[in-house]
Amino acid sequence: PRMVLAFFIAMVVSKPIELKLFEQEINKQLKVMQLSELNEIDLRWDRDIANNDQQVANLQNQLEDKFKLKEQYYLEYQCECDGTCGTGIRGRGSECERKRLKYESFHEEYLEFKVQTELLLSDFHEERNRLIDQKVSDRNAITEVYADGLLARLEALSNLPGNYSLAIMLIFMLVEIAPIITKMMSSKGPYE
Repeated sequence: PRMVLAFFIAMVVSKPIELKLFEQEINKQLKVMQLSELNEIDLRWDRDIANNDQQVANLQNQLEDKFKLKEQYYLEYQCECDGTCGTGIRGRGSECERKRLKYESFHEEYLEFKVQTELLLSDFHEERNRLIDQKVSDRNAITEVYADGLLARLEALSNLPGNYSLAIMLIFMLVEIAPIITKMMSSKGPYE
């Protein structure tokens, strides 16, 4: 019974002393734990933001490709009508007219695509702003209400490397059972 009692007394007495002895390390560990949670939030939201940015880049690339193709059709049309390429005949011939119609129809298609793309880009920018606001609010929630009470300190203490807690507890147990050990190791005297 004395050993069990010594164990519980050592546990109860050693924890407050450990908390005070390792206060700086515990504070550092609490910061590390908080930064770890903030990094998890950043990774989760940054992945969503990067996905949004990738979709925006894809739409902008498609729009730019269509613009280049439209410009190429225009240059082909102008070149044919000037007589510097294609049939080599200057003026408004059938080939010039065909390339003009091709350019004008694609120009209309480009304008429609541009309007649709700008609407989509606007939606993506709004979504990106919403994601950033959500990320900031999650970070603020973690920062503002991060626990640094007794349970959080005990958890941080348990995350510290080494078995210093066990060593301190064993010292207190040894102090508590020292009279019994001394008595057991000594020879029998007149009292016994």
